[in-house]
Amino acid sequence: GAHEAGIDGGGVFKEFLDDLIKEAFNPVKSTAKNRSERTSNANIGPFFSESPVQTLVVDIHRLAPSDAVLAHYEFLGRVLGKAIYEGTLVEPQFCLPFLNQLLG
Repeated sequence: GAHEAGIDGGGVFKEFLDDLIKEAFNPVKSTAKNRSERTSNANIGPFFSESPVQTLVVDIHRLAPSDAVLAHYEFLGRVLGKAIYEGTLVEPQFCLPFLNQLLG
């Protein structure tokens, strides 16, 4: 069979959440791997960019506001909320204004 990470650090859901967050907050990758996969979401690209101090910032200049973009940000917010609720450490390092807003 295929080799899996199988890290036992809180169960399968924690591993899924960790992988999802790593992929979703990757500033290099796009949501679609190539142009042929982009159909109705042609304006959706990376949602975050990396600042000079290597923290993630929301990249509003690359994306035109649309229902699809807002739905993606809402989904990512729910994923982060679930991670905070579960006490799961996440790999991305966010900028301080975003963290202050997120954590109150």
